[in-house]
Amino acid sequence: MIHIFTRLKHAQKKVIILGLNEKIGNLPGLVELWSSINSIVKPLAEAYEYDYIDINDYVKTDADLTDELGGAHYKRSIYKKFSDVIADCIAKCVSSIPTTFISGYL
Repeated sequence: MIHIFTRLKHAQKKVIILGLNEKIGNLPGLVELWSSINSIVKPLAEAYEYDYIDINDYVKTDADLTDELGGAHYKRSIYKKFSDVIADCIAKCVSSIPTTFISGYL
């Protein structure tokens, strides 16, 4: 994983990482697995200065989950919140690009 993060950083790629649900749901073992993955990925995202969206800031109760998968998927309103945060990350990235650079591609 470090190799991938390093290559993306050297290539000056914009990276947005959406963390995993580690608190809500009834999938035995999976929520714990996702928590373990987050504990590895989140510090790496911070070290590489990548945007990290913590799902646990948005998924608060079982009511935020879809009925059929017990923690793996969310209600549409939650996905909308994720998309808004991702759009904000992209907007910040685009606003930091010099306009002379952008106009060369138009």
